[in-house]
This record gives sequence, C-alpha cells and structure tokens, in this order.
Amino acid sequence: MKALLHKNVGQELGINCKEVAKFHAATLVSVLDNYFTIEVPGPRLVRFHYPYSQIIFVSECADGFQTTGFFSSKKVNIIVQVQPLTTGGNGSGVGVGVGIVF
Repeated sequence: MKALLHKNVGQELGINCKEVAKFHAATLVSVLDNYFTIEVPGPRLVRFHYPYSQIIFVSECADGFQTTGFFSSKKVNIIVQVQPLTTGGNGSGVGVGVGIVF
C-alpha cells in the first residue's frame, strides 16, 4: 500500500474520514513507513494519520470518482476506504476519528 499511495503524495483523494460510507476530498500529505497523513479542508486545517493496517481497500480510476459534499464535491482519481476505529465490545461502537489541528 505504501508504494501505491506514495505516487499520489500532494494530490487530492477521496477517503471516508468523516463518515463511514462516504468519501470526502482530502490531500495526501505524506506516506511514511508505518502510516500515511491526509489534510482535510475546512475552516481549520486538520490532519489525520492512518496506519496502513487500517486500510480496507484503495481504488484508482482514470475517469475519477465523485466525492461527497454539497458545495465541496470534487472528482478524484483515487479513493481510500479505511476501517473506522470503534469503542465498545459488542460491535455496536461509535466511530472515532483522531485529528491534529495546526
């Protein structure tokens, strides 16, 4: 996965960082040995760092994928589905995102 993502550093991709079933546009900032980092646009700059073990799949399409967003929908050539972190032990947990604000 590292090599696949590395060729897209600096580009926008679609990722389910806000909602489990919807892909939002984000910029792939870096791809390191154990994790990759994205920046999500908005009123404040937010970065998410994901370990590769959290990736479910990566899809590429030259014609692009449409991302979610009423005013911010974009077409991207790569989407990344990540496994949301959950709490609770019965499988009905709530997704938890961890971001760093700069």
